[in-house]
Amino acid sequence: MTILIKFLVKNTMEKKLRTILIVLSIAISSAIFFSSVALSNSLVKMFEERMKQFYGNTHIVIETNEKSKEPFFSMTRAKKIMHSAEYIVGAIVTTGIYKYGENELVDFRLQGIDIDDLQRINPFKFSDSCQINQFIGKQIIISSYTAKKYSLKLKDTITLEINGKKEKFVINGIANPTGPFTNSTSLFAVVPIDALQHIYLAENRVNTIYIKLKDENDKQKYINELGKLYNGYSVREAISKEEYKRNLSDISLAFLLMSMVVSLISVFIIYSSFKVIVMDRIPVIGTFRSIGATRKMMNFLLLAESLVYGLVGGILGFELGNIILYTIVYFMTSSGVKSTVTINYNISQILMTFAIAILLCFMGSIFPINKICKIPIKDIILNEIVFSKNKTRIKPVLGSVFLICSVVLPVTVPKQIALNVDLMCILLCIIAVIMLVDTATNLFVKLFEKIYTFIFSNEGIIAAKNLRENRSIINNISLLTMGIAVIMMIFVTSNSMIEETSYAFTKSTNFDIMMSAQNADRNLENIVRKIDGVSDTCGIYQVHDVKVTNKDSRIAQIDSIDKSMFPEYRKFNVYGDYKSILERLDKERSILLTKALKDQFDVEIGDILWLEMPKGKYAYKVVGFFNSLINSGDYALISSKYLKADTGSKYYSAIYVKTSDDPEKIALKIRNELVKYKAVAKTVKQIEYSIKSSTAQILAGVQGFSVLSFLIGVLGVVNNLLVSFIERKRILAMFRSIGMSKAQNIKIIFIEAFTGGLIGGILGVSLGILMISIVSKVLYASYQPIPINYSLTVPLIFLTIGICIYILASISPALKSSRLNILESLKYE
Repeated sequence: MTILIKFLVKNTMEKKLRTILIVLSIAISSAIFFSSVALSNSLVKMFEERMKQFYGNTHIVIETNEKSKEPFFSMTRAKKIMHSAEYIVGAIVTTGIYKYGENELVDFRLQGIDIDDLQRINPFKFSDSCQINQFIGKQIIISSYTAKKYSLKLKDTITLEINGKKEKFVINGIANPTGPFTNSTSLFAVVPIDALQHIYLAENRVNTIYIKLKDENDKQKYINELGKLYNGYSVREAISKEEYKRNLSDISLAFLLMSMVVSLISVFIIYSSFKVIVMDRIPVIGTFRSIGATRKMMNFLLLAESLVYGLVGGILGFELGNIILYTIVYFMTSSGVKSTVTINYNISQILMTFAIAILLCFMGSIFPINKICKIPIKDIILNEIVFSKNKTRIKPVLGSVFLICSVVLPVTVPKQIALNVDLMCILLCIIAVIMLVDTATNLFVKLFEKIYTFIFSNEGIIAAKNLRENRSIINNISLLTMGIAVIMMIFVTSNSMIEETSYAFTKSTNFDIMMSAQNADRNLENIVRKIDGVSDTCGIYQVHDVKVTNKDSRIAQIDSIDKSMFPEYRKFNVYGDYKSILERLDKERSILLTKALKDQFDVEIGDILWLEMPKGKYAYKVVGFFNSLINSGDYALISSKYLKADTGSKYYSAIYVKTSDDPEKIALKIRNELVKYKAVAKTVKQIEYSIKSSTAQILAGVQGFSVLSFLIGVLGVVNNLLVSFIERKRILAMFRSIGMSKAQNIKIIFIEAFTGGLIGGILGVSLGILMISIVSKVLYASYQPIPINYSLTVPLIFLTIGICIYILASISPALKSSRLNILESLKYE
């Protein structure tokens, strides 16, 4: 046994390139799997840490909102649950405007609170030189970032515009980036609560209450109780991780799907590599078997080697996965908190990563190991090994069945199981094409033989014939096919998602600017209309995350709609008579749903949806459907009259603005003239750019995964070309010995490379197009009906990439063949 183990170790170390390829493919696959399963945990943890900047260790928050009758309220009612709370702290949260230089106006987020209470809620540290004994009156604490950016220091006076008046504060503290000052680029400041109460004439009143319970499990109980006590105010969980997890589900699904595809590529690489490994070791296996080693012992040793590859790949994969995970979280995190990016995972995810690494090795190695070990000792010694090719006849049949299933099932399967079936079909079509590569290559070779006779003469015929029955080249074509298909699918799909989701808002708008402001009512709308350059305005109401009780689901966003404003301000592709649908919306509680929500709720015109609004539960009749990708299709429209009544909204959620001049100039003018209203105005182009940037940032990780998978495939191609060269050294030397020149030899190699790249490119592009069509069904099944579009140049680009990669990978074998020693090669084996 010791001799056998030494042999395996020595052989593994000698075949460094093959060992590196196997370990690297396992490492990348397990790294992608680890980062995909740990991504949700890490992002949720980052979200929790980011929200702690605002809420610290608070469990429940009570705040004013647009439906509140008064901007400030008493804490008396909240103190009724004091027996169950560790603390109940009141604060005033507002905005102060700081004028820096001549033209720059900067918004500060101000928190008026007792300093000891803030330290209980969200502890922070001062810079070394700071010390506050008594925090009352016109004092202010700013962050070290703010102090550095605006050249401020202790005891300086800073003037802020609060509630329409200019107020002077003395800087008595500069905080390090901890607690509420964690966001390194946030303009946040703390002032004494009595100062803001005096400014707002709100003695003994607050607009925010922070509550930490003794038992966190009682959160929902006290949210309900306090909701009744503070009717008309927002009573909610401070940090809602579950809602954030729901929003991450689609992202995690994309990464997990990518992981599955890359794992399939890795299994194929391991399978092809182990076939070469065991073929190389057939003579030695025969020797060991002849001196007493059992078949079971040889199986165990080869599987143990596979296990070692899996363990080493798992260790590297875990380390690489940490790097990938950190990179993804970093790019998906807002710029202000990038310096505090952390990744989060648990022991079960680490164990799962090692299990996947070992499983990949086992799945890739078990079949070639089992096949070789079944060969009788007599056949090995006499070199009479013949592999039956009859078994392979089932491959094209099975491949054709799989291919037909992957084409037919996504368009015929019931909606209830569509998502799972469609995901399965993506893997199924890859397996199908791999099974059909042999058949497809032979068909292409027959075609190219005739063409190459006229173009490349004898060298072309030899090159074409070399492609037949050459397992290394067939494996290369399979790897190239998978690599091109995966990267084409990811890039086309992600680019379509970026373009469509950003354009969805723009193409539904017929205005230039969308703005919001504090206490935005009709009076404010009239003020906006009088601004020079504004031609018309329209105020709308919005409500978010509305529970649909009879469907056990939610609608992410509902906007108000008016006959007068549609299609003057918004334009949608509505199914049916647009005008009559708008008439019905005004006459009764009716709702207009996107096609995505229609499919999700499985409703038709006339069906009832029970919506849980701030004022109660109301029955809304479905009167029509329209196409829109706003909020990924999680969007609906309701009459302004009923939305305003059922939410109790006194103020507009947003105001649409039409301009007669440059929208960017008018948006700036609106912000400057409505400073005291805390107006935020963005042009439609700015909103589109913002949506595009955030979507691209999220999908950058998926695209990075596809590049890694393609890299695995390229490494496999290079390895197989070198293996093919080694296998054919004797034949190449024989051709040289009968008169073939070095130039002709190199020409044959590059003709083979061009042909293999062309076949792999054609199959890869074809598989990519099929996978893209299935992914579009996956998006529809997950209620995100995003159309996937691409130009005819895209397949040509990926076809060219496939040919170029194969030709570049053939440079090394071509150079080796030019330096071939004919005498040594003829004595090979």
